[in-house]
Amino acid sequence: MTAKLTTKQYLLTTGAQEFALKGYNKARIRVICDNAEANLASVNYHFGGKSNLYLAVFEDLYIRNKWKCAVDDIENADPEDCKEALRSYLTQIFSSNFVKTRAVNLLNTLIYREVIEPSDMFDEVFDRYIKNTLHTIERLICRITGLNEAEDKAKFILFSIVAQIEFYRNSCKLASAYSGKKEGCYLRENMEKIVDHMIATIYV
Repeated sequence: MTAKLTTKQYLLTTGAQEFALKGYNKARIRVICDNAEANLASVNYHFGGKSNLYLAVFEDLYIRNKWKCAVDDIENADPEDCKEALRSYLTQIFSSNFVKTRAVNLLNTLIYREVIEPSDMFDEVFDRYIKNTLHTIERLICRITGLNEAEDKAKFILFSIVAQIEFYRNSCKLASAYSGKKEGCYLRENMEKIVDHMIATIYV
């Protein structure tokens, strides 16, 4: 264990790695503790169990990497300002799939795992860390289009955008093989065009 890190911090680090690698249900506390060079009782002592450690890992990563909306009062903002804010917000989300920062990659992997293969902790994670991001995107869409959140079309547009982000996240190998460029390069180089394409679908 590195002297600069406390046992609690080290458990958060090794926990994030184990949860990202195997998902919540398959992750093992013994592996997390072994990697942190801590005894099994340390997870209960510092976090009160596996579920609370999982939420603490999300909290730690989310605070460090939270995406920011450029508009504070969305409902009263100019629609064009909201369009630019949406472009910026989606770019942050999309680009985070290609950055080298380990914490960002871990957060994205954890969120992706919960979306694709929900764990026993999905409802808690969704309410705390995913719902707000979706709601921000939906509010921006509504302000840009004049729709309201009660309309199914607003949610359809939202989930269309989310689906596109997830597709691009998982198409790095495909894009590399077809473009002949190093994995991730084609999507990274065309990120702004891809985000503009996502925004264009709002008006279809």
